[in-house]
Amino acid sequence: MDVNATIRIYYTPEQLSALGLDENTLKIHCWNATLGEWVAIEGQVNVAQHYVSATIDHFSLWALMGQAVAPFWTQPWLWIVVIVIMVAVAAIIVYGVKVRKPPSP
Repeated sequence: MDVNATIRIYYTPEQLSALGLDENTLKIHCWNATLGEWVAIEGQVNVAQHYVSATIDHFSLWALMGQAVAPFWTQPWLWIVVIVIMVAVAAIIVYGVKVRKPPSP
């Protein structure tokens, strides 16, 4: 039997937050019994209306899956801020040592 259908799986921001999932990584997966694993299919995330849609060509078990939100300490901007603070503290220490140093006779 030929199947040509579009499925939509809806979610709420609260569900994503509770599960710690990144909305931009959501994909619809189907269960492949032969491989014994979930397989991602091509689809589109509609962040405005909170659903993921995909065109399917067979009936199967379908699930919405995504990747966890990256912890803030893995974000590049955080490391830049930390380095800038470290450089500023080092500069303050070096300046403080030069100011306190007694003049040479």
